[in-house]
Amino acid sequence: IGRENPSLVRTFILDNQGKVAYSTDRRDIGTVIDRFSHVSCKGCHSGPVVVPHDTTMTITVDGKRVQRYVHIIENQPSCHGCHPASTRINGKLIIDRSLAPTDKLVKTVVIIISAMGAGCLIILGPFLWRVLSRGVNTYITEIRLKSTELVTLYSIVERLSATIDLEELKRIIIDIISEAFGADEIDIVMPNEYRE
Repeated sequence: IGRENPSLVRTFILDNQGKVAYSTDRRDIGTVIDRFSHVSCKGCHSGPVVVPHDTTMTITVDGKRVQRYVHIIENQPSCHGCHPASTRINGKLIIDRSLAPTDKLVKTVVIIISAMGAGCLIILGPFLWRVLSRGVNTYITEIRLKSTELVTLYSIVERLSATIDLEELKRIIIDIISEAFGADEIDIVMPNEYRE
């Protein structure tokens, strides 16, 4: 199996007592693995009562990150020729697959995405800068205009509140309008005693 798929680190079958019945590393055959104390089993078995939740997990075996797949070999009626019918589980098929190719692929994708992002920033940066600066300039112009309006309104209110004499108010209004609009001629039309 390992020769056909180079990403497989190890494949082995445990019998229901935890003894290695088959392994891609022949030296492991016959050894007993205690699921509660062996470091590679603690991902699933953290105590005698806990039943494993996952059949696939990422663990570290011999300093390598591997994806471990555990398949329970149930005692089916077809197995009763070799295994007693009272046994629920005959063993476990465990496959450790190296995550190095996956990690390499992820790193390559990250590099490609980063390079594309940098390229987009280099290409689109000046364009975005122009678009954003136009928008900002529009707001700055609007702020200046509003500021000028406020200063003019403050000036008008300040001048108008300086007197209550009608003739003086007319002269002040003519001066303000002349300054604000740069008018050459200003006419003030006021109602007469008949409201005309």
